[in-house]
Amino acid sequence: MRKKRTAVVGAGWFGRAHIRNFHNLSELVGICDTNETKIEPLAKQYDGVNVYTSVDDLIKNESIDAVSIVTPPKYIPEIAKKFADAG
Repeated sequence: MRKKRTAVVGAGWFGRAHIRNFHNLSELVGICDTNETKIEPLAKQYDGVNVYTSVDDLIKNESIDAVSIVTPPKYIPEIAKKFADAG
């Protein structure tokens, strides 16, 4: 069975935990955070996983089966709507 293609939005402490677990349990295809200093080390650590500073770019450039949104709560509805609208 094909592994689910996953992405994580948010690269803070909890986001990094999700990234690590998704990398181990699925095909992690994208990591997104608006803070470039947070995602640059992750790009090196998870070689082959694309990193983005824009949710719109992540959605446009990746085929994703599931996403984990690990951001401050006030941003979750807007980000979730973007993924839902994208299908």
